[in-house]
Amino acid sequence: GEGGDGGPNAGWTSDDFMTDGRWQQQACARCPSTVEFLRSLPLCCDCCLARAYFSTLKAGATIAPHHGRSNVKLRMQLPLLMGSDGYCAMTVGGESRRYSAGKLLLFDDSFLHSVVSHSGTDRIVLLCDLWHPQLSPAHIARICRALPPPSRDKGFAAAPEMVAGGAERYFCMKCQGFFVGAECPRAHPIFRYVR
Repeated sequence: GEGGDGGPNAGWTSDDFMTDGRWQQQACARCPSTVEFLRSLPLCCDCCLARAYFSTLKAGATIAPHHGRSNVKLRMQLPLLMGSDGYCAMTVGGESRRYSAGKLLLFDDSFLHSVVSHSGTDRIVLLCDLWHPQLSPAHIARICRALPPPSRDKGFAAAPEMVAGGAERYFCMKCQGFFVGAECPRAHPIFRYVR
């Protein structure tokens, strides 16, 4: 979430083009070229797991360690504005990388990650979620059916196989089915969901 409230992520804000798989029309209208670029990518859309947004981290601020909800997607970050008076760095799974304007970062955000600014200038990046390249179109279609974007008036409505008392859910790429609270019993490659 956003961090302008004095909490652990104070100094971090977002301007969303897509939230939970649903395009935000007002933000999209303000930045048509950015949206055109985003639509040219294999976005993780038509699914409640997807986001696309500008992220601003104030000079000297941090984003506390957190992780994404699933490994069916990769998070792309395109640094747009970086100061030259210090640096900003992201740590993913214990490995750190410095941001550099125009140099793409792509990572699995289901790993614990955080950001720190050692700069006197704000950091602005464009972030979006892309489908994991190991997923086939059939896998993506099943995920989208199971985890649709929230309805405008009803909130999130998961498919019946995804609802089970908050347990972790796993999607088996070979069986093309969901398992709740356990990985595929045949030990096939799986993707994890967290809600």
